[in-house]
Amino acid sequence: MKHKPILCGTALAVIMLLSISRLAFAANATNTSPNSANGDVEVRTDLAPGGKTANQPEFWQADEFESWMEQERAYYQQLADNGDKSFWYKNADEEYVCREWTQADVDALYATWKEQLALMRQGYQFTKAFEAADGGTLVGGFLPEE
Repeated sequence: MKHKPILCGTALAVIMLLSISRLAFAANATNTSPNSANGDVEVRTDLAPGGKTANQPEFWQADEFESWMEQERAYYQQLADNGDKSFWYKNADEEYVCREWTQADVDALYATWKEQLALMRQGYQFTKAFEAADGGTLVGGFLPEE
């Protein structure tokens, strides 16, 4: 599988968002008021499974996600093995810094994906990344349907 070069900061942000199941959306929400202290997260009931919108996000199936995470693990393992300097993170001064991938980075990503897979098997639903109108990338997680 050939990967296009991408900004690792964006890729890591998407990966981290995938692992957060309840911040972006809530399946059982009853209103659309902001649900964070600074008002930057909007609950969208029209995007929930079975919602009203015609352009529903695409959801991962557990077996599909497991296959994807194994492919991604192999890709990131290769980056770590080659000492690829494309891992972006924020340092203590809130500046983005690039460094080499390490085995610990690969292991941490894989552990996060395994946690997400376990949640999927418990009935949680996760969207695949999709592009928002402003060009940003969104992902969401939904509680199991009752």
